Amino acid sequence: MEMFRTYDGRISLTFDTWTSTIREPFVCVIAHCIDDDWLIQKRIICFEAMEEAHNGFNIKIRIFNCCKNFHLVDKLYSISLDNATSNTKAMEFLKKDPSIKLLLSDSLMHVRCCAHILNLGVIRWIRVERSAKRIFKHKCDEYGLRKKVISLDTPTRWNSTYKLLHDAIAYRDILTDMYNESRTDGGLITNDH
Repeated sequence: MEMFRTYDGRISLTFDTWTSTIREPFVCVIAHCIDDDWLIQKRIICFEAMEEAHNGFNIKIRIFNCCKNFHLVDKLYSISLDNATSNTKAMEFLKKDPSIKLLLSDSLMHVRCCAHILNLGVIRWIRVERSAKRIFKHKCDEYGLRKKVISLDTPTRWNSTYKLLHDAIAYRDILTDMYNESRTDGGLITNDH
């Protein structure tokens, strides 16, 4: 991709590893930047099988080699990944690599995926709240909405978080009520937030 060879700005990456439903492991790296016309550009720069263990060192090697192949090593701004321990370790390895030119020390390098954090919180709440289905059905009746099964996501599939949020938006008021009714500390959500 010639655009990265001549690009003189900073590049952000998103990265994920996962195992498919037929137990094949993959890795994907996407580069994001803003071009001279102020348009967001994104390119998949790595999508391949990852047979080796998904540990911090191997992930660091994958990210580094991908950056090296596309002349991005000295152009990195940030890398966004989920909260897996191996990803945190990979970022520690990358931050120590002397060939990586970091901005503001390393404070901007590791960006934790907010969709993944939100997903974990929602899934935990749904699992803890045993009566959530019953309450949800009652609230649907109360609001005059047809009860729908909201897609639960798989923590390792980023598009499933989108599906969860897409399905849940129609039930925003109901989910807000359910959350607020479960709180005992006064930390309530309003429909303005």
